[in-house]
Amino acid sequence: MDFHSYLIYFQNILADPAPLPPYNNPDYLNYTRLNWLLKELKETEFDQLLDKAGELAQKNGLTEQKLNDLL
Repeated sequence: MDFHSYLIYFQNILADPAPLPPYNNPDYLNYTRLNWLLKELKETEFDQLLDKAGELAQKNGLTEQKLNDLL
């Protein structure tokens, strides 16, 4: 399963009014919902961090070619 499929799978579980086991257990579903929210927060924080890193790299003249040369 790729990441996009994973996202769709869990979005469908959380949106389902009558989810299948084990998600039909309210405690399990609430845990899944909380876990999903934490993943979204981490992804948002990571995206912001990447944006800042890109801005700093551009500000300091680091190009993709220079980065490839370093690697």
